[in-house]
Amino acid sequence: MQTLKLQTEITADYLPNVEQQLTEIFFRRLKSKNDLRRDGFFEKKIVPVLFIFIRVACIVLLLLVGLSLLLGTSVCNSLTLNIFMLLFASLFLFVFWDRNKLEGKLNGFNERVFAWVAKKRARLMVKQAAKLAPFRAEYDFRENVLAYYRIKNGVVSLVWHRTLTGFFLVGQGFILFYKSEKQSYPYAIILHEATVELETYLKAQSCFQIAN
Repeated sequence: MQTLKLQTEITADYLPNVEQQLTEIFFRRLKSKNDLRRDGFFEKKIVPVLFIFIRVACIVLLLLVGLSLLLGTSVCNSLTLNIFMLLFASLFLFVFWDRNKLEGKLNGFNERVFAWVAKKRARLMVKQAAKLAPFRAEYDFRENVLAYYRIKNGVVSLVWHRTLTGFFLVGQGFILFYKSEKQSYPYAIILHEATVELETYLKAQSCFQIAN
């Protein structure tokens, strides 16, 4: 049976850098997933047609309502409703007229959301460790099963155990484990500097390294 045991002293100074790196990693992975969506069939083929359809529909509606008012007739019985339709069509035409401008604003909004989500998720991942620091983290590997123990004031507590599978990502002072290469968030984290011995052990358990 292949085994490996690692220990790390976790202090309050250890975690801020980890949290910052996690934020950056999560942001990049969220953005990458969004970029893949934007390169998909729907975004490339369907969205341009929808933009044209909306613009044409708005122009037709504006012409119909405008001409009916000029001719003294009415598309609807209510003048208020006619004015509302004019405003509604004008607004949609303004918003959807320049696709590049609209997509730029949406992408900017998405990135701000991704940054906020990534920061929250990173903080959540180190929250318990930050609360209990200082302590000693012990990682006990037995084949493809990893048990994480926390040692504080001489008391040893089992925090969790995981079956290692999928992929791992190396950071400065930590390693993340993912079930799939494109997954946004990891199923486990170990707070330990990656070593050749550790990376070799993980690869022997059919865990594949992915780029940071």
